Amino acid sequence: MKYLSTVLLALIFVGCTTHKSSFLQIDKAIKVGNMLKAMELLEVFKDELSRKYYLYYSGMIDNAFNRNETSSRSLQMLLDKYRDEMPDSLIVEVLDTQISNSLRSCHYKLGWKAGKLLLEEYRAIIDSSDLADIENMAMVCETLSEVPPQIAEIKNTVEISLLRDKMGLQRVPVVSGEFEAGFVYDTGANFSTITQSSAKKMGVKVFESDINVGSSTGEKIQTKWGVADSLYLGNIFYKNVVFIVVPDEALSFPQVDYYIEGVIGFPVMSQLKEFTIDSKNDKLIVPGIPSTSGETNMALDGLDMVLYGTYKKDTLLFHFDSGATFSHLFSKFYQVHRTDIDSIGTRKKVKIGGAAGVTEIDAYSLPEFTFRLSQKDITLTPVDVFISESYEEDTYHGVIGQDVVSRYERMTFNFIRMNFSLE
Repeated sequence: MKYLSTVLLALIFVGCTTHKSSFLQIDKAIKVGNMLKAMELLEVFKDELSRKYYLYYSGMIDNAFNRNETSSRSLQMLLDKYRDEMPDSLIVEVLDTQISNSLRSCHYKLGWKAGKLLLEEYRAIIDSSDLADIENMAMVCETLSEVPPQIAEIKNTVEISLLRDKMGLQRVPVVSGEFEAGFVYDTGANFSTITQSSAKKMGVKVFESDINVGSSTGEKIQTKWGVADSLYLGNIFYKNVVFIVVPDEALSFPQVDYYIEGVIGFPVMSQLKEFTIDSKNDKLIVPGIPSTSGETNMALDGLDMVLYGTYKKDTLLFHFDSGATFSHLFSKFYQVHRTDIDSIGTRKKVKIGGAAGVTEIDAYSLPEFTFRLSQKDITLTPVDVFISESYEEDTYHGVIGQDVVSRYERMTFNFIRMNFSLE
C-alpha cells in the first residue's frame, strides 16, 4: 500500500494548519519508505504535533517496527475519535495497516473486521494496484477468523541442530505427533508452507476456501489454508501454526531427486523474538531473553523484512530475501546515481521470474559496488542495477541475498529491537 502524498496528509483535518513543517518532514520520510528517519523525526516533533497527527504517525511507525499491538491501539483510537474528519483515502491506509497488524500478531478476527469494512465501504477508492492484495489479505483473515493466535513457548536459551540437505539448504526439525521432517526455513516467506501429503500426516486442519498462488512460470497453483494445532520446532513448542497447503508437486523436483516437505516462514520465525543462524556449526540459537542492545536497522513492510544500509551519505532500503542467490539494485537507486552508473556500467538484459512468468528487463552491470550494512563494509563484484521500475515497484533500493549473508558465520535477527547483525 503506497503512503499518502504530502498534499493529502496536509488536508487530513480541515482547518488544521499548525505545525505544518513538522508533519511535512515526517510525511516526506514515510512517503519514501524511510521509517527509521520518520521515527527519529517523530521523537523530535512529538510535543509539537496535535493528538490527531501523533496517533497517525505513531501508528504507522509502530507498525513498521513490529510494535503491532501498540500500532493497532493508536490507529483504532484515531478511527474512533477522528474518523468523521478524515478523508476516505486516509481511512483506507489506516485499515490496510490494521490488517497488517492483525496478521503479524495472529489476531485474524480483528483483521477480518478491518478488511470487511475496507472492502464494503471504500472499495471504489482503493488503488487498482493495491486492491488484489487487500482482497487476498482480507480473505486470509476471514478464513482464519476463528483460529486462536499462534503461541510459541520459549523458556530458556535453545540451540537447535540444523540439517544440510543435498542442495546445501539448512533444514530445521519439525515434529508433530508421529510426524517428523526437516523443513526449509525462509525468513522472507510471508507464510509457512506445507505439502498436502505432509499436512495429512501432521494432522493439519485444512480449510475449504481455495487460494491461487502464482508460480515463477506464470502458472496458478491452487492451494488452501491450514492450521497445525501444535508442533515442535526443535524443542520449541508452538500452538496454532498457520500454513499454506500446496500440492506435493509444487515443492518437488524429481529431475534432481529433491523434495521439500515444508517451509517455515516469517510468522513462525519472528515469534522467536530473537534468533541466530550459525552457519559454521549449523545451529539455530534462540536466547531465553532477547537482547535489548544494538542499533535499529531493520523494519517491516507488510510481512517483508527491510534492512537499512548506507552508500556514501545516502540511506538505502534493502528487501531481505534469503531465497535470492544474488543481491542486486533497483531503479530507485539508479535514478539517484544514474550519471555514475551510465558512465561505468555495462548495459545488459536480465531475466527475472515472478507471478507473471519470466520477464527480461534492462539493467546495468557495475564492476564493483561497496556499501555499509550492519556496521560492515560490503563489496559486491559485480552487481546488477535494474533500470525498469516494474520490478519491486519503486519501494526499495535493492535486494540483499545469499551472496552477502553467506560470507558470515552468524546472522542474527532481533524482532524486539529490530536489529539485524552479521558476524
